[in-house]
Amino acid sequence: MLLPNPESPYSPRHIERVHSMQRLKAAGHLALTALLGLSPYASVYSQDVQRNIEVQQEAEIDIQRLYEPLDSANQNTAIITIDGFGSYNANTVAKYLGPVAQEFMDGQIWSVEYGNAVLESEAITEKVVELAKAYNVDTVGILGYSAGGNVGARVADELLHKTDLEVPLILAVSTPSGVDGLRELQLQEIEVAQTIEHIPGATHSSFVRYIGEMYFRRDRYDEGNLWERAIDAVGIHNWVIEDLQKDTLPGTWLLIDQVNVITNSRLEERFASIGEATDKIPPTVVYLGTAEPGYDYVVNDDLSGANICRYARQSGLNCYNYAVPGAVHTRPDLANDSYLQTAKQIASMIRFALERAQIPQETHNTTPAQVGAYQ
Repeated sequence: MLLPNPESPYSPRHIERVHSMQRLKAAGHLALTALLGLSPYASVYSQDVQRNIEVQQEAEIDIQRLYEPLDSANQNTAIITIDGFGSYNANTVAKYLGPVAQEFMDGQIWSVEYGNAVLESEAITEKVVELAKAYNVDTVGILGYSAGGNVGARVADELLHKTDLEVPLILAVSTPSGVDGLRELQLQEIEVAQTIEHIPGATHSSFVRYIGEMYFRRDRYDEGNLWERAIDAVGIHNWVIEDLQKDTLPGTWLLIDQVNVITNSRLEERFASIGEATDKIPPTVVYLGTAEPGYDYVVNDDLSGANICRYARQSGLNCYNYAVPGAVHTRPDLANDSYLQTAKQIASMIRFALERAQIPQETHNTTPAQVGAYQ
């Protein structure tokens, strides 16, 4: 799913979009409610919703093993990549950011595929354990991109408390620390999602999904004169219709689940629980945000990175917070070189922290929180 181009959160264009979103929310609510009440369309609407409900019921979360470790001696380690809002799988994250994680902790790279199923961290945990047994993996790292970091924190917590697997690394890339870590426009979008969730059948409606996709891709047809915008809009319409016929476009129900992951993340509690897994190696947490000339128009990385590291350190974990020059939210491929360059610059520090975390805590001269304070 595509989002608008980066812009200042205080620009007139941004403010107008916020107002447009408010109007769209109100109009959409009325339109959907009216649609449900119109008898000529009610039957078609009901059939479409039922088909999509069946798609969800038949779907299962899965994990794909995509890439080998850099060193074959590290076959016992895997990096689990988890993407965020609007994603069906984490293949793009695995391709462009998997090598970043490998700079810190080498291993196989796996991609979590939501498969339009109900988004449950327990199901991801079960798949991780299943795949770990199949490939003799005893150590996993979590790489969560955007809201995938919120899901990843849950998975890490469950793996540490409910399985024998070690989770020494949690890498969060542009992950919101909760709704407080989002930009204003995204807060408006969450309100729309929560409104849709309470309209009967809307979460499984192809019509609603179409409207959502046209909105999220609006940056492709909001430039130029009226005629040019109309032509571009028709092209985007055809693109959306084509995508709606694919199995790999996440349904509205999955988008709602992904929104709820952010609103219900409670990361402070999650990291406190992770820190209580005293029989395991304490995870080292790394947060990668955005620096100029890039701009994260979805997540307030400065606030979220500071919050997440504060939660981690309060729980006795190492945490390192860095910004990646030129990074663009939803497009890790655009700043791939910058991500890798940043990772190489801090790799020795992160590896040292990972090695140090394996030493029993009573032998340390400094606490993990003190070590993690150096950024």
